[in-house]
Amino acid sequence: MAKKGIVSTADNENRKARVLFPESNSITPELPIALHISEVRVNDTVLVDFWGSSMAEGIITENLSVITPQSIPTKTSQLENDSGFVTVDQIPQASTYTHTQIVPSQTWSINHSLGRFPPVAVVDSAGSVVLGDVKYLSADDIEISFTAAFAGKAYLN
Repeated sequence: MAKKGIVSTADNENRKARVLFPESNSITPELPIALHISEVRVNDTVLVDFWGSSMAEGIITENLSVITPQSIPTKTSQLENDSGFVTVDQIPQASTYTHTQIVPSQTWSINHSLGRFPPVAVVDSAGSVVLGDVKYLSADDIEISFTAAFAGKAYLN
């Protein structure tokens, strides 16, 4: 049988805690804390698994206070970093670049001005994915070589 309760005393060094069950106003003797739980604190909500009729025949198996739906941020304004709250302007926006190769060519030279080395996906004019040899010449320039000349698009993310 499993029961939800609240930690009343915690001894993480010896891996034991006492648990209060508010509905019956009863407190367990010191119970062992399962090894997969890093620690429990007073007032944490925990799950205790009992295998006998005595309150001493149990083990704390889950710390339900570690992650609760209420503790997960749902808005950008609830996120924090070292300097305080994050604003929408501080969230990096992924920039992309689409290169259109109108004239069929075996080598495409692309200046994307993204300032980084982006992944590249190439499609021909029919929309089929084409593999080529991508060479990063700089953080803003790439060259793609193919076995045959064709027109299409290169998508840089």
